[in-house]
Amino acid sequence: MSRQLTGNLAALAAYLIWGALPLYWGLLNCVQPFMVLAFRVLFSLLLLAAILLFARWRREIKRVLSDKKRTLRVLAASLLIFSNWALFIWGLAQGLHIDVSFGYFLSPLVAVVLGALFLKEKMRPSTIAAFVLALGAVAYLMIADGSFPWFAVALAVTFAVYGLMKKTIDTDAYTSLFMETAFAAPLAAGILVFFGLNGGVPFGQDWGVTLLLTGAGLATAAPLALYGAAARRIPLTSLGFFQYLTPSIMLLLGVFVYGKAVTPAEMTSFVVIWISLIIYSAGAAIHLRKSRAAEGRMVIR
Repeated sequence: MSRQLTGNLAALAAYLIWGALPLYWGLLNCVQPFMVLAFRVLFSLLLLAAILLFARWRREIKRVLSDKKRTLRVLAASLLIFSNWALFIWGLAQGLHIDVSFGYFLSPLVAVVLGALFLKEKMRPSTIAAFVLALGAVAYLMIADGSFPWFAVALAVTFAVYGLMKKTIDTDAYTSLFMETAFAAPLAAGILVFFGLNGGVPFGQDWGVTLLLTGAGLATAAPLALYGAAARRIPLTSLGFFQYLTPSIMLLLGVFVYGKAVTPAEMTSFVVIWISLIIYSAGAAIHLRKSRAAEGRMVIR
């Protein structure tokens, strides 16, 4: 299996899981959102520790920590994903399913720009056309609503910049994710201490809630590991457009499962963004076909 195909499959799996996660977190509505966040971090760390703390990965962790710049990038990635999780869980708890979906629709636009500006990734004409069209849809939604969507923008920026950090960390996806959760663990522990001193922690009091909180580690680590693997194999511009799967699923869940209303302006913007995705995908398919044809001619010669 080629590196490109492996990256594409990993990205597809990650975004499908992320799209369905609101159903999982919805089962934990009885738990304070930031407490759910704390258990996400701590159980992810425990799960990854059980997998990674063998000789080969211990050496890799030491190698990363021996480089100050690489360590700072991992720390930055940790703070960014922690912030993104906090915004995401808080938004769902407040019933902002449509806003969460819009934020993750916006994030690929930021990812495309970051990939072009900082990683010098080339943007094909179809990619530029798709970007301009999607940006127009976002601008239209902002004008129609009459306010700047701070929540959605913060959600988009934190995740897109996290993706950029993942591209610049020279290590495997599992080591990076383990270190990110390890750096975030003190924040998670602080949250549990705070709530423990102000009303208690529900873990262990109800077996259903306890099992769901325990499973939060796997629900968190699995798609992030897949995303990290994809980020190291395919361009950030390609990775960004896979993300349209997640908000599309979230939008459908918000409307058909949680009964959230979608305004005409929101629906128009979503349709235009999907058209931009079709344009991008068609351009990527044509480019891939031409590349393979060129490789075939080189082999024949």
